[in-house]
Amino acid sequence: MKKKITFYSKRKQNIGNEHIPEPSRSVIPEWFSSADKHKKMPNGMYELAFVVENGHQTFERVLSWKSCPALLDVVLSGYILKTPVDINISRVYGQPVITNIEECSYFCGTRGKQDGFPTPDGYDDLQLNWIVNWMPKVPEGYTTLWTHPLNRFDLPFISVAGFIDTQSYIQKGKLPFFIKNDFEGVIPAGTPFIQVVPFKNESWEMDLKTYTEEEIENNDKIDFETYNTDSPNKSNYKKFFWTKKQYD
Repeated sequence: MKKKITFYSKRKQNIGNEHIPEPSRSVIPEWFSSADKHKKMPNGMYELAFVVENGHQTFERVLSWKSCPALLDVVLSGYILKTPVDINISRVYGQPVITNIEECSYFCGTRGKQDGFPTPDGYDDLQLNWIVNWMPKVPEGYTTLWTHPLNRFDLPFISVAGFIDTQSYIQKGKLPFFIKNDFEGVIPAGTPFIQVVPFKNESWEMDLKTYTEEEIENNDKIDFETYNTDSPNKSNYKKFFWTKKQYD
């Protein structure tokens, strides 16, 4: 039975606004969708690898980063919150300023510099904040990770991550974000700004398992035989180890 996550509208401005929360799989960035699953050379030709398969010598296309199940999983996992309005960013004395604040003050604002909190390299010290306009509620025993949309380094900002126990707390809140220090322009309405990933709230205890040098060499041999195929271009990860994640 599927678990249920319900997003509650927290602002009257949400009424009639098309930029509502969606499963992450519905908001895949264009650069990911359009990428090729196989590597290409500068001349546009596919890169080939020499392989021996079933005793026969052949060539096959080399897989690109697009073929990595781990990267696909983070793009498809959880739910995306999107900016409901355009946000105009200008520079005043070198600092980012929201110039259409009257239009979007219900959703974002300036937080100021926060002493002791590190600023990511390449971003302004002055923090802004999202005033979250949709809040999720998850089943008892679950919580939610709120993070910058995973691997969305193309966005002109970066949101600060945090855990929120939305099994019981669904009030409006603020989440800080930083603007890239060379950015000036518009963050369009509909831009993903937070990825929400629910997970079970369980107690964990760390353990360590050490091995002798001989055991490590033996484990490496087992890993190689289990994980690899006849082709140096492929692995058995997706076939034998990967588990499908589903967020509807």
